[in-house]
This record gives sequence, structure tokens and C-alpha cells, in this order.
Amino acid sequence: MRKEDLALWNSSRKDLKTNIYNKRKEINVIKGQLYVRPVCAICNKPFDDYNEPSMHEVLITRGDVRGLDINNHYVLNEPVNVVLVHEGDCHIYAQHTPEGKMKCFKQIVKYETLELIIRYLDVVKSSYPTLKLDRANQLVAAYRSSSEYWT
Repeated sequence: MRKEDLALWNSSRKDLKTNIYNKRKEINVIKGQLYVRPVCAICNKPFDDYNEPSMHEVLITRGDVRGLDINNHYVLNEPVNVVLVHEGDCHIYAQHTPEGKMKCFKQIVKYETLELIIRYLDVVKSSYPTLKLDRANQLVAAYRSSSEYWT
């Protein structure tokens, strides 16, 4: 990968993370203090000044686009595909458990809507017909079958 491509990729990731951080803020009261900050998709606790969040891909991951040209990796950099999580246990839980994946998905639905997620997946499917979307399709189906979807 060329140095310029990597720099542009990292810049787009940083911009997305900043946008998500600023858009997904919630009001929390902790020990009598009011905080307006984004919360971790897993533990639902706000991020603080000392613990920078990690950005986690939910529907389509870096592993899914491995082997594609770097210009095709930008499909990952969409608000409907990412959440912020605490590094460490929360990130591991998000990556490796069905419950963690669903918590992340639900946070995306909360901020971006299921309709936008489905539109995103339709565009990805038509643009990248060989890309596997099994994880994303399973999350959508599980969410739709949950009681939360119907209330």
C-alpha cells in the first residue's frame, strides 16, 4: 500500500470517528455530575477524557474487505457500519460474542435507523457482489425478529 493511500485512509477513519463521537452524545449523570458524551455500545458508560474510544466495524469488517484494493475499503467508513467502544473487554465482547454484536447493531439502529442500514447494505451488495454479507444479514434478521422491533 502506498504511503499516500494509507495517510488518506487514516484521515478518513479519524474524521469518521470524530463525527460519530460528536453526533452520538447522550446525557448522563454520574456521581452528581452531568456529562454529555457518547456512550460505549457495549457497557453503555460514557467515554472520558482519559480513555479514548475505539471505533469498531459491525456489519462489514476489515477482514471482509481484505484482499480488495484500498480504495474499496472505504465501504467500511460509514456511520451505519461503526460504533464506539471502550478498548479492551468491551471491544473483545463486541467482536467475539453474538450479544456484543447485537448491542452494537442496536446502537447503530438507534442513531442511524434500520432503513439507512438496509439502504447501505443494498448499495454494498450491488457494488461488491462477491462481498459476503452474512453477518450483516443475520443481524438485521435477528433484530427484526426481536420484540424491540415490533414495539
